[in-house]
Amino acid sequence: MTATSSFRFIVLPFLVAVLINFSSQYPAKVIIKSFTTSSDEANVAVRALQFAADEINAGNEVPFRLSYDHYDVDPGSSEGWNVVSTVCRELKEGGMTLISIDSGRGNEAMRGLADTLEMPLISLTAPLYPQDPPNLILIDTTSSSRQQKFLAAVRTAQFSQANYHYVVANFDFLPYDVEMFQNGNINISGFQLINKESRAYWNLKKHLKKLDDNFINNYDDVDSRGALAYDAMLVAWTGFSKCLASNDSLFHGTFRHGRFFNRGYPGIYCDPLADRIHPARPFASFEHGRTVTKALRGMSIDSKHGTLTGTIEFDRDCTGCVNFAA
Repeated sequence: MTATSSFRFIVLPFLVAVLINFSSQYPAKVIIKSFTTSSDEANVAVRALQFAADEINAGNEVPFRLSYDHYDVDPGSSEGWNVVSTVCRELKEGGMTLISIDSGRGNEAMRGLADTLEMPLISLTAPLYPQDPPNLILIDTTSSSRQQKFLAAVRTAQFSQANYHYVVANFDFLPYDVEMFQNGNINISGFQLINKESRAYWNLKKHLKKLDDNFINNYDDVDSRGALAYDAMLVAWTGFSKCLASNDSLFHGTFRHGRFFNRGYPGIYCDPLADRIHPARPFASFEHGRTVTKALRGMSIDSKHGTLTGTIEFDRDCTGCVNFAA
């Protein structure tokens, strides 16, 4: 056997192995896009999402990378319409999961669009459910700073509060708040969702402070929205990992020459008539949307997987979390 033929026998099996290994690692990326109207509270969530994506992508043995982009939406005079228009514009370039950061009309509009397109949607806010009367007094504070102002007003109120019970129905009741109320006669209940003893929490807090020392908030802490944003990226990655574990060729037709395709056409169009290049394009939902949603429905992750908010499971309809602790 000559030296040339020996080299050929060594190299050819190696090339075959490389090609097989390369083809099995598919898709190379999963496209995730988040949307919000611009605000300081939303900025923390966006940076937490990016940090989580970077942490996942830095892993040595991840089967795919997360391609994450965020888009700020000008609410204008019609917030819902502007959010839908922005999402539809960006989906023309492709998308496999949407993340909604805001509450309100924009969030509800995204839910309706995601249902129509069968696009997986992870929302950081709970859906609005109808409530039966009688109704108690509800005060909605949209930020941690406003919550602190309200609690200060409760502490200094000049009337008897013995017959009142205040419930702070979010997940950002700080140790500072407990100290301020524990020696008084005011009945108040609050909740804390974040596991502040976890390494993931301290890594995120350190990252946010590194970006801007005054960035987090006046109380030097990560709020629940930032923690939920971090966990949302873990949820998305876990859902797609479950899909590929069940069928590693599921997304073989999704990317061609680096471009996203859906049901044989590039991108996803909310209005197929807007596609001038492919006039025969029919209306089509995301072809893998139901599969990914099913994977999310059967998912269960907790702090052992790196979550900041403990156990994350979804109900049968994937409309909310169940079995979580606060």
